[in-house]
Amino acid sequence: MPETGDTLVFFYAATAGNNPGVYGWAVLERGDSESDSLYFIPTSPTNHLKMDPWWDDEAKALTDEIRGPMKQATLFQVPDALILKVRAGIKKWLLGKA
Repeated sequence: MPETGDTLVFFYAATAGNNPGVYGWAVLERGDSESDSLYFIPTSPTNHLKMDPWWDDEAKALTDEIRGPMKQATLFQVPDALILKVRAGIKKWLLGKA
């Protein structure tokens, strides 16, 4: 179970729909292990990403690396080194779209 203060990244896989990509991120406020629920606070630039999700070759490669061989899982722990790549990729995506 993720811990309070963890960063959550919201991603829709290509197999789940016609519009894959990174749609936002948030800070975990708390997790309820009894109900397997997460309570989070969305942060910027989530509103922008909801309208223009990050999905390019870099995002595809990075999300494949994070998900590893078990693509069907719904919650993945992202290593610190890869969360830095997620942040950098989102920044690059937003700057390229400006």
